[in-house]
Amino acid sequence: MTPRDRVFHRQNETFLHQLLWSDSDTIPPGWKDKVKAHLGRYHEPVATDVWSEPNEKGCITRLHGRPIDTVLAEVNARIKADEVEFDESDFHSMLHYEKVTEWPPAWRTLVYPVTGGSEGHYVHIAGLLDIASAGARPYVTIALCKTFRGWEHAVKIAEAAGRHLGV
Repeated sequence: MTPRDRVFHRQNETFLHQLLWSDSDTIPPGWKDKVKAHLGRYHEPVATDVWSEPNEKGCITRLHGRPIDTVLAEVNARIKADEVEFDESDFHSMLHYEKVTEWPPAWRTLVYPVTGGSEGHYVHIAGLLDIASAGARPYVTIALCKTFRGWEHAVKIAEAAGRHLGV
């Protein structure tokens, strides 16, 4: 999630809090309960990048990615706290084979389940890289996990991982 997205996220959350605590009779019955349930799911996503302090114009720049193992440890812990179980393996880095230790400068992060070639299902965390900086490799698999509990469980893991990464 970029800082610009975080500002939008906070503005939406502030609006929902204002709506929730307003005394207006114009809010439809039952709507406040829906807002409460929605706000209960809101949280700050796991940070994948380290950003500079704002300059005099208020602009910030990405300094570098956080360590992949640290990001994945936080994601795995949050998924387990959501009581979504990993059965075969939790998320682990696929970039350690290339000696990459920092989260790549992804233009977009993707989280999706796939059916394994021989058995089970995998959940991928991938990055679409900026074409200008990626060169011939605009897509990179950052991490994956495996489950033998079926497609629905793989989707559940992907949904939780995406939520915690702010995707």
